[in-house]
Amino acid sequence: MSDENQTTELITHLETEKGNDVSVEAAANLMLAEDALLVDINKRFAADKDLVWRLRPFQQGSFEIVLELLAAAAPLLGDAPILLATFKALKEFLSLKCLLAGRKYTITGNNVIIVEGGERVQVSPVGIALFDPKSKGGKAAEKAFDFLSEDRTISGVDFYRAGEREPFSHVSRDDFASFHVPDTLAETQEKPRRAVVGIRQPSFAEGLVWRLLLDGFKIEARMEDEKFRKRSTTGLESFNQRDHLDVTLNITQERNPVTGLWENKSFVITKVWKHILPDEQLGLEDTADGSAG
Repeated sequence: MSDENQTTELITHLETEKGNDVSVEAAANLMLAEDALLVDINKRFAADKDLVWRLRPFQQGSFEIVLELLAAAAPLLGDAPILLATFKALKEFLSLKCLLAGRKYTITGNNVIIVEGGERVQVSPVGIALFDPKSKGGKAAEKAFDFLSEDRTISGVDFYRAGEREPFSHVSRDDFASFHVPDTLAETQEKPRRAVVGIRQPSFAEGLVWRLLLDGFKIEARMEDEKFRKRSTTGLESFNQRDHLDVTLNITQERNPVTGLWENKSFVITKVWKHILPDEQLGLEDTADGSAG
C-alpha cells in the first residue's frame, strides 16, 4: 500500500436551456444533499476520515458542482476501494430511487424489495445505508430535488466521475418526484416460514387461535389449513402433551418506527405438514420458503 492520497472529482451537471439561470436554492440544496450523502457513506467505512471532500470553484458560465474527493492511503495501482464503494453507492441510490418512483418497498439484508410485484434489487452494504429511514443524506436529497422541481429551467441532472465521458447516473425532470421519501417504506410485510411448533392448547372451532410455542416463545396462530382442522374436529387427530406440528406459518410483521426493525404481530397456519407425537424425533429444520423438507 502507498501512503499517497488519491483524488478524483464528483461532477454534477445541471441541464438547462441555453442562457437560463438556475435558482440559488436549487443549486445550494443539491450541494448540501451531496455532502449529506457522502457523510452517510463515509460512516460505513472503518475510519470515518478515510474519505474527505471539498467544493471546487465554480467555472464561469457553467452549472456544474464539482466536489474533489480524496481517499487516504490509496494503492499504487488502480482505484482506492473507498472511492469505488462511494461512486457505486451513489449510483445505486440515484438509480434505485428513480426505479421505486414512490412505490412501497421493504429492506431485507442487502436487498430492496418492491412490494408491488416483489421485484428484488441487490444493493451494496454501503448503498443500503442510504435507504435507512434515519439517513440524513436521503432526507437532504428529497429536499434538494423538491427545489430542483420548482425551478422550471432545470430539465435534468447528470452525475459524472472526473475523466469519464458518460454520466454514472442521470435523473430526468420526470424523476425528480421519485426522491420524495414519505410513505414509500412499507410498514407491514408478510413472511412465510416453515417451522416445528409445540402445541400448548389446540382450538377446533373455526376462526379461533391455537396456542403454540415457537422458538421458545408463546404465540397464538389462526388455523387456516381446513383439511387438518376437519381432521381435528372429527376425531381423526388427537392431541397430547408435548405434541408438535410441522407447519408453514404466514407471519405478519410491522416495522418499529424507532428502531426500523421488523416485529412479529400475528401468525396464521397455512399448512400442516405433519402432526409429530412425543416419541417421534424432531428432525426438521426451519425453511424460509414454506416448501416441504
